[in-house]
Amino acid sequence: MADFKTPVFEEYLKANDLNGYMTKLWEGVENNDSESVHALLYLAVKTNSVNDFVPLATKLFEGDLPFLEMLEQQLQKELDKLSEQEQEDEHKVARAVDMAYTMTDMALRTKEQSYFYRFGEAQNDLLRGYLHNVGRPENFGKEDEEEQDEVPLSTTDERYQELKEYWKQYHSNDDTSACQEESYRTAMPYAEQGDPYAMYIVGHLLHFGIKTKYSSPGIVILKPDEDKALEWLKKAADADIPEADYELYEYYKTMYYRSDKTKYEDEWKHYMNRGAELGNINCRIAQYTMAEQEQNYEEAFRRLKALVEDEKTVTHELRLKLAEYYELGKGTEIDPKQAFELTLYVYDHSTGRTPYDSSNEDAGDKLIQYYNEGFGTEVNYAAASKIRRQRREDDEYLDDILSR
Repeated sequence: MADFKTPVFEEYLKANDLNGYMTKLWEGVENNDSESVHALLYLAVKTNSVNDFVPLATKLFEGDLPFLEMLEQQLQKELDKLSEQEQEDEHKVARAVDMAYTMTDMALRTKEQSYFYRFGEAQNDLLRGYLHNVGRPENFGKEDEEEQDEVPLSTTDERYQELKEYWKQYHSNDDTSACQEESYRTAMPYAEQGDPYAMYIVGHLLHFGIKTKYSSPGIVILKPDEDKALEWLKKAADADIPEADYELYEYYKTMYYRSDKTKYEDEWKHYMNRGAELGNINCRIAQYTMAEQEQNYEEAFRRLKALVEDEKTVTHELRLKLAEYYELGKGTEIDPKQAFELTLYVYDHSTGRTPYDSSNEDAGDKLIQYYNEGFGTEVNYAAASKIRRQRREDDEYLDDILSR
C-alpha cells in the first residue's frame, strides 16, 4: 500500500487552492496514483456518486489488493444487515457501501492517516469541489467525450427525463441527499441554457443547500447561497414557474417579519399574487389566509370557496373552514345546510385521527353539536351518540396499541 503519512498534495489545501488540489487528484487518477484514487473514491462514496465509484474502485483495486479484500469482507457484513427488500433499495445499498468503505479506510490506516480525519475542515470544500467537477478532466470515465458534453435544450431527451425522476425521488424518498445532488448536477446545464424549470430546481437547492442525512454530523454537499438562489429563482419566476414565485414569496415574507416591516412587503405580495395567478396552490392559500388575517371576510370567503370548489386544491381542512364561514356567516349569509353537508362529507371521507390530520375528529365534534341543535339537519340524538361511541372505541383502541 502507499505511504499515507501526509495528506496528498497538502500544499494546495494549505493555500486554499481547491481547483489546484482537485486538478492534481484527477491527474493522479489518470497516472494510476493509488493515493489520488483513494482520495477521489472517498469523495465519490460520500456523495453517493455511483457512476464514478465503479471506475475509481477498479483503478484502485488493480494495485491495492489488501484494500479490496478487506472492503469485500466489510461490505458483505453491511449487506447482511439488510433484508432482501432493503437490498433492492439503491439508497440503502449506497449507505452500506459508504459504511464499508469508511470502516475499511480506517482499519487499514491509523486515525490520523484516514481520509475522514485528514481532510478535517477541508472536507466540505473537497466534497463541493468534487460535486461541481472542479479540476476534472472532461474525458475521465467517458467513452464518447462529444456525446457526453453535449447538453441538448430539448425537454424530451433522456437526461431531462432523468432530472424529472431525480426530482420526483427527492420529494418521495427518506434519503434525499443523493437525489438532490443528482438533481443539481443534471439541472445546472439546462438552467445555464435557459430552461425555466431547471432554473427553479437549481435555485431551490442553492436556497436550502444539500446535506447528507445519515452522517453525524451530516456532510454538507452544497452550502446554501442566498444571492445565487435568488438570482435563479427570479429567472424561473419571470419564466412563469409558479413554484419559484411561491419560494420567493416565502423568502421575502420571512425577511419582512425579520426586518422592521418597512421593507420587502411589496416583494412578498408581488410573488404571492403572481404565483396565485399561475395556479400555485400555496400562493392561493396564502391569499385567502392574508384576507382572513386582515379580517376582510368577504374576500377571504370568496377565495376559500374557490379553493374548495377546485379539485386540485380542496382539502378536508379547507372544507371545514368553509363550513365555519357558513355557520357563523363570515363574509356570507349564514347557511346551516351548507355547513352541515360540508362537515358530514369530511367526517365520512376522512381516515380518522392521525398526528398530522385532525379533520375527522374536528368534523365529529361539529356533527355532535349540529345533531343536538338541529343545525342544518333534524335533531338526531342517536346520530350524535353514535359518533361519541365511535370516539370512545377509537380511544380504547389507541390506548391498547400504546400499552403493548
